[in-house]
Amino acid sequence: MQMIETLFTSGAVFDLVLVVLALEAAALIALGSKRTGLSARDILAMAAPGAALVAAARAYTLDASWAVLGACLSFAFAAHLWDLSRRMAQAAELRRADQGEAGGK
Repeated sequence: MQMIETLFTSGAVFDLVLVVLALEAAALIALGSKRTGLSARDILAMAAPGAALVAAARAYTLDASWAVLGACLSFAFAAHLWDLSRRMAQAAELRRADQGEAGGK
């Protein structure tokens, strides 16, 4: 039980989560867009907000300055907006393609 407590209080659990996120992203990129349907940019856009939030949690746990915590949270928000805008643009493109197919029938 002491080991688990140390894992959390030392911030190492957040390092472990970041490593798992990085390995997941690397594996998805290695599989390639033909197998996953996702480009490297798509994968990075999805992973970046979560990684920044994990970094913010680590910073908070380790009593980092408010500036570090604010930077992590600001980056998480900006990355989230980037991911959201990409997804919305892709959805709009799919809707246009569907309307074009429906109009051509």
